[in-house]
Amino acid sequence: MHDNPSSTLPQTADPVSASPKRWYQGVTAYQWLILAIASAGWIFDAYEGQIFNLTSSYLLDEIAHGAPARQIDGYRDAFLGIFLLGGTAGGLLFGSMADRWGRKPTMAFTILMYSLFSGLTYFAHSLTQVGLLRFFVAMGVGGEWAVAASLVAEVFPEHARAQASGIFHATSVLGTWMATLASMAVEERWRNAFLIGILPALLVACVMALVKEPESWKRAGEKARGAGAKMGSLKELLTHPQWMRRAILGMLLAAVGLGTFWAVTVAGQKLAEYILIRQGAAHAEVMKKGQFAYGIVQTLGGGLGLLSFGPLCVWLGRKRTFS
Repeated sequence: MHDNPSSTLPQTADPVSASPKRWYQGVTAYQWLILAIASAGWIFDAYEGQIFNLTSSYLLDEIAHGAPARQIDGYRDAFLGIFLLGGTAGGLLFGSMADRWGRKPTMAFTILMYSLFSGLTYFAHSLTQVGLLRFFVAMGVGGEWAVAASLVAEVFPEHARAQASGIFHATSVLGTWMATLASMAVEERWRNAFLIGILPALLVACVMALVKEPESWKRAGEKARGAGAKMGSLKELLTHPQWMRRAILGMLLAAVGLGTFWAVTVAGQKLAEYILIRQGAAHAEVMKKGQFAYGIVQTLGGGLGLLSFGPLCVWLGRKRTFS
């Protein structure tokens, strides 16, 4: 951390004074490459996060065999809570580490982390094992998202930042679609869907070979060392009179969207299943149609929103668009 955190955080473009040229003009090949690599990591983030939601009925039927339906629903909610705690811990820890170590090694480590623990879920045979593995997967997912989102914002020019971030976040739709198709394909063989989660580890080679540390991060490190300050200090951030208020406000604003997503959007799969059950549909039909409604149809709506609100931020401004 340092005396002026604004030197590492990209400044929000003023929609009035933003460059009038088309947003993609002036974007270099390297910047597009960073967007592609960061998006690939985020796609697999989404896969790792959603594969449990989409296979949980089969997973819990096997591991919690004989438990009543109400109890299985309780386990599902508990594992979701564990995943969110892991994501919070990973975002805080690896976000701080990315300031200290650099974006490249932190991104590589977090991708390896969620890939490894997702693959190990293939061998889980108890609720405790599933819970621990989901926590560590979530730490990697939360950490990778924090680093990748920062990297895109730091590398892209100001006039293209909102649109690039919108594209980056929208690629999560592809990860959810991948998880949906995988879960529909494996059906009760849910372990195979987690084994697929090892594949993102291959992305680490691209990260280490092609990603360079942003110049803004290098300059901030030099300035911090000159001032005797510490990069990545959450304590300094949350005790600085100017930045503490902004950090807490930003967290609360983010909680609105995240709370809506996890409490409402993820519930969409069970809602579709309940409706199909009341209509007397067969179990196999209930599972596949519920997965499709949640993982494909509903996620498409989310993707359209993600692509739309980047340009809207530029047009209307951040505050109006958020409202």
